Amino acid sequence: HLLESNISTVATCSAAIAACGNARRWTLALALLAESREAYHHPNVWCYSAALCGGALPHALAESLLVEMEHVVVHPNVTTYNILMKTNTKGWQRPLQLLAEMDARSLQPDAISRLTAVTACSTTVQWRWALALLGQHLGLENNAACYNAVIHACGLMRQWQ
Repeated sequence: HLLESNISTVATCSAAIAACGNARRWTLALALLAESREAYHHPNVWCYSAALCGGALPHALAESLLVEMEHVVVHPNVTTYNILMKTNTKGWQRPLQLLAEMDARSLQPDAISRLTAVTACSTTVQWRWALALLGQHLGLENNAACYNAVIHACGLMRQWQ
C-alpha cells in the first residue's frame, strides 16, 4: 500500500499526490488518490486538484476525475477548473464550457482561467471568441498575455478593425 500511517491526513495525502504530479508521475498520483478513497479519510478538492498533476494528466482522465468529484460530492474550485482547461489540447469549446460551469457555480475566473480560455481560442483562430472573452472581462485584470493572444488571433485572420 502506498498510504501508511505516516500519511495520516488529507493535507499530507494531498501533498504526496501533488509531489507525484510535479514529478509527472500521474499514475502514482492516481494510485494515491484511489488508496485515499479506500483509507480512513475522503479526499477533498485539493487532493483531486493535485491528482490532475498540473495539467500533465491526459485530458480524458482529467475529465473522468471531474465526473468522479461530482459523484462523491467534492466541489471543484477555480484551481481545478484551471488545470482542466490546461489539459485540453484539442480545441476551444471545452475551455469555454468550463468557464460557463465556473459561472454556474458562482466561481470567479482568475487571470489564469481567462488566459487559458483566450489562448485556446487564439490558437484555434477563433478570434471572435477570444475578443468576446476579453470584452467580458474588461473590468477584471487582464494581463499582457491575454491581449497578445487576442491580437495574435485577430492578426492571423487579418481582423484589424
